[in-house]
Amino acid sequence: VVLIDDRGATTQDATIDALARSGQHVLAIDVRGTGVLGPTSGNSGYAPAYQFAARAWLLGTSVVAWQVQDIHAGLAVLEQVLPPGPHEVTLMARGQTGPAALLSSHFIPPAALVLEDSLVSYREFASADVHEGVTLTVVPGILKHTDLTEVMTRLTATRVRLVRPRSAEGRALSDADTATLFGGQRPAHVSVTRE
Repeated sequence: VVLIDDRGATTQDATIDALARSGQHVLAIDVRGTGVLGPTSGNSGYAPAYQFAARAWLLGTSVVAWQVQDIHAGLAVLEQVLPPGPHEVTLMARGQTGPAALLSSHFIPPAALVLEDSLVSYREFASADVHEGVTLTVVPGILKHTDLTEVMTRLTATRVRLVRPRSAEGRALSDADTATLFGGQRPAHVSVTRE
């Protein structure tokens, strides 16, 4: 299991312990923008997350692109430290790391992908009047090419589980909301839980 969380890896000790007790090998990493690699407060008057994300935009990239690189590096480390043999990798992401985990899975598909309290659609984000806790997920111009729901739909070999999917405004999405974001029907390999 590769575990990423917008609150940082060290906040996940209970999850790590539970997974390890069940026999899983767990690699919890801080991707850029999270934990010890998270934004720090500056003196500009802007929120730290906005300052961090704006630096990426000024460099012609995004925090999500950086996080995808970090996830791929984590997967490479995991491959090196695991015992020989076939492995099923599960990628678990929470909060603002969800879009990066999903986009990473497009390039290196895991056996399973769990997105908890995560944004499900950039289209929904673009139509929201207010955004809450999604600054690090902004990818300028992404809707010219794809949306998160489209990427999920293409991951047919990956079991995708959405745990408490949320809107850009921070509210929980209902089953009907989620189905609407997928164009009326959620793909069979994508499940939603409210645990």
